Amino acid sequence: MGRPDDHRGAREPGSDTSDTGDASGTDPVISLIVPIFNAADHLPQFLSLLDREARPEVEVIFVDDASTDATPTLLEAFRAAATAWSVRVVTLAENGGAGVARRAGLAPARGRYLMWLDVDDEPVAGTFDLALTAAADTEPGTVVVFDYRYHWKDGRSKHNAGMTAQHHVGLEPSVRALLRREISPYMWNKLVPREGLRNEHFATRRNGQDWLTLVNIFAVHPRVRHVPRVLVDYVQQPGTLSRSTDLVAYSSPTDGLIAQMRALLHEHGLWPACERDFSLWFVPRIGANTALASARRDEPGPDDTLPQVAAQLHRQLSSAQLRKALAFGDRSAAAALWLLRLSSRQFRRVVR
Repeated sequence: MGRPDDHRGAREPGSDTSDTGDASGTDPVISLIVPIFNAADHLPQFLSLLDREARPEVEVIFVDDASTDATPTLLEAFRAAATAWSVRVVTLAENGGAGVARRAGLAPARGRYLMWLDVDDEPVAGTFDLALTAAADTEPGTVVVFDYRYHWKDGRSKHNAGMTAQHHVGLEPSVRALLRREISPYMWNKLVPREGLRNEHFATRRNGQDWLTLVNIFAVHPRVRHVPRVLVDYVQQPGTLSRSTDLVAYSSPTDGLIAQMRALLHEHGLWPACERDFSLWFVPRIGANTALASARRDEPGPDDTLPQVAAQLHRQLSSAQLRKALAFGDRSAAAALWLLRLSSRQFRRVVR
């Protein structure tokens, strides 16, 4: 795959980079990559929390994904004021989504490990101390998975385990655990070795890209360890991508997330080992979440996506597969899809 320094100095087309230089005189242990697009409303709080956790062993790489609000000004002010650690800003000329931004952040990353945060992720007190300790205590080449807390707008919160087992060793068990969601399908609670990762490992679809990227990462680093400590708080914000997703494209039988995951499993030679978990766990979970999002977001009428989403999901999960999922897989997701198959009107009434 080549060594990580193969990419140093390379830039994403249409990008520009500015930085504070090296705050410590040595390469950092961790490179934190933060993709950002039009986040000026949330940035001040995020930057304040981030600055509180500044460590010289960590460098921060902001990737401004062609923002049109005050985001560039806020990032430049933060970069210029940084003294405790190295802060870089990569500016993309065109908006490409989180996957493209992560690729752009990979090029200048100098750390032995990578982390990712979004603006609606809040680092907890001691976030980087926890990550640095894990980096020092973990066998080289191991992906570290941390716990996280989810905060809703109404004040509720929930502690979530990032992984159910203590360890997974090998590509097949790691990917099977991901498909069953026994490993959380997010980038922002992971510490990943930099070595061996290349741009093509980072999926560039607009939504659901973390699932695909993690399969690619496990193909490079198939050893996974769980650290049962909270690394970040995820705070639900109005206007996040999950509320503006093109759900018809997301559920497409040809190039939606389910179709792309199937193709990726074939590409890595994992289909025979993972087909059952894919069919009984991954497909029902993604399908149910998509249908729930459509039913809760859209009103009946000409702009309602639920009929088309339901039709596309029915093509990807037969009645026989759904019955198997009800018996042996993700029962709650399969039950929701069974209700959708019986009556989309009743499904909407129940989930609302």
